[in-house]
Amino acid sequence: SPRPTATGLPRSEGWSRCSMEAKKASISTCMILRSSMSAMITIQQKDCTHPEHSSYFCAANSTAIMDQIKTELIVSEDGSHTLYVPELDEHYHSVHGAIRESEHVYIKAGLLHITRPTVNILEIGFGTGLNALLTRVHAHDKHIRYQTVEKYPINNHLAEKINYGTALGQPDFFKTLHASDWNQWQPLTPNFELLKWEGDFRDLTPQAPIDLVYFDAFGPDKHPDLWCNEVFNKINQLMTPGATLVTYCAKGSVRRMLNTCDFETERLPGPPHKREMLRATKK
Repeated sequence: SPRPTATGLPRSEGWSRCSMEAKKASISTCMILRSSMSAMITIQQKDCTHPEHSSYFCAANSTAIMDQIKTELIVSEDGSHTLYVPELDEHYHSVHGAIRESEHVYIKAGLLHITRPTVNILEIGFGTGLNALLTRVHAHDKHIRYQTVEKYPINNHLAEKINYGTALGQPDFFKTLHASDWNQWQPLTPNFELLKWEGDFRDLTPQAPIDLVYFDAFGPDKHPDLWCNEVFNKINQLMTPGATLVTYCAKGSVRRMLNTCDFETERLPGPPHKREMLRATKK
């Protein structure tokens, strides 16, 4: 099920006007604003070289940070929460069962498909932390080294309202997932190490080797910048031969891209209310 990704919102096709307030305040920076996907995003403050600080157009770049996006907490069919972003008309997880869907796609078709005792995982889109929590629950005797990328982390206040920890009997671990520091390894348990990368996946270098990829992001119709050869090639280069990638998305265009990027793909039965999903293996 789609959810926010490591790259954030798609790149703007237009240009954004620097604020006239920069001139009034006699400062050398201005806030660049753009509207994307019907949501107003605040772009990181950057220098504006126009001498009058007015009517100057600056390209909005990928350093965007989420400012004020309304997010609603929804109860899905299996009783677990999902988040809904009205401006994008997207849910983080399936309304037909958030936990049920993630277990089907990422655990049953992914984690439980791996037989090695130590599993190096890369997740594209940390989001609510559900996939990381489920991995902890179903790891059993496996040692997990879990890297996850998120450009726009949800705040801890919102994370505290999500019921995954209680539903899965891991309230303390779920809280620790969100409270742990970014951009450095954190040993959360003797058998679970976490490295949360905050930023754009295309600008980061996650640590190889990777045995399993959870590709969980807004769909290609919402986020074409992420579902592309550039990203899949980068992921492929991080993976060990025979490593696995799983995703809820079963679009033919995505399957063809994966095949082009040196993966062998297979369609698998999807979670409830979804006919198919994809699993890809690095050649």
